[in-house]
Order: sequence, then structure tokens, then C-alpha cells
Amino acid sequence: MRKRKLSERLVQEINDLKSSREIIEDFLYNFVSNSARYVIFMHDILAKKHSEDYLNVPISQYIVSLVTCWETYFRDMFVFLSKADEQFLNDVISMNNIVVKEHEFIREDFSLAEFISKFFNFQNLNNTEKAFRPLFEGESFFIVLNHYERQFFLPNKGIIHDFSLRKIDSNWYELIDNFFEIRHRIIHDANYRLKIKNSIIIKTESIFYSSSNCRAIYFRKIWY
Repeated sequence: MRKRKLSERLVQEINDLKSSREIIEDFLYNFVSNSARYVIFMHDILAKKHSEDYLNVPISQYIVSLVTCWETYFRDMFVFLSKADEQFLNDVISMNNIVVKEHEFIREDFSLAEFISKFFNFQNLNNTEKAFRPLFEGESFFIVLNHYERQFFLPNKGIIHDFSLRKIDSNWYELIDNFFEIRHRIIHDANYRLKIKNSIIIKTESIFYSSSNCRAIYFRKIWY
């Protein structure tokens, strides 16, 4: 059984997250807006000639920032879905053996959904899988997204394009997982010197953006 004490520190953390996100329904817009600041800055840096040692600093911070944007998006989307669908929230609690003392929330100004979100580390793909698996009746969250396809019309070319994450890169899951590991090393090991090709950074950036849109489209499809 998984328990978590509703401490004053945890209450403060949840309220801070609630305050900074403002409107929960804007979780996708917030992801694009938040990450765009770092993307624009990073591409400006990459367009100029700099030494490898110089680039190591902004690239390292860029990876940390992108992963934080990803984590925030997943967490906010989880809170949104949990508030919109009580059965989903109940299934998450049941499937993850989470113990909740309902009476503790009578005095608080945040939701049960926000408290349950703190049981998951959204910078960890296994944790994220556990958080969203109840949506798909036992199917893997990431496998469902891997096979999901969406058609987009490209006006400048006059064609319809079939989009899916696996068409960007068949190893997209491993690329994201590797980014998480790199972020961890950057944060916790000052001796670590990043060695990664710019092409990998740009591809992973595309996967981050595309996977967020893919999820939003898929959830809209199953809910509405």
C-alpha cells in the first residue's frame, strides 16, 4: 500500500504548482509557451559558431529545461484528466494501491487529483506509465501512443500527411528516456561533460513537441 503524509511542505508544494499553472485547461498551451522560450534561445545559440566547451553549458541547461517542461505538462494533464473523470482517478488510486484519507482534504483548498499527482515522478517513464495506464484498460500508455496516427493537412504542399511518433523515430521512447538520464547526470554530477550530437537534440526536441500534441489529440478523441 502506498501512503503519503499530507505535510505542510507538501501542501505548500501543491498550492505553489496550482498557483503557477493558473488555468488547468491550458496545460497544452502552457507546455508550448514554456518550452518555446528555451527552443528559440537554443536554436539561436546553435546557429552561431561556438566551441564545444562553450556549447556544453547552454545545451546542458536546455536539456534540463525541456525535461522540466515535459514533467510539468504530464503532471498538469494528469490533474486535468483526474478532475474531469472521477472514474479514472479512482482507477489510478486502486491500480497503484494508493491509500487516501478523504477527511484530510476537507480543510485544504486543492483537489484530491492534485494530491494523487504527487505519487508519481513524471520525469520517469515507468512512473508516467503507471499514472496513465488506467485510461486504456490495461494496455500500455506508451504503446497506444506509439501506434496512434493522425492526419494533418499541409497547405503549402497541398498534401495530407500521416503523423505518428514512430515515424519521427522508431526509438523515440529510448531517446526520451536517455534525455531523462542525461538531465539527471547534469543536475547531480558537476564533473559530467555532455557529449551529444546537435542532430539528436533537435530530433528529441521534435519528439517532445509532437508527443505532447499527440497525447492531447488522442485524449480529446476518447473524451469527446
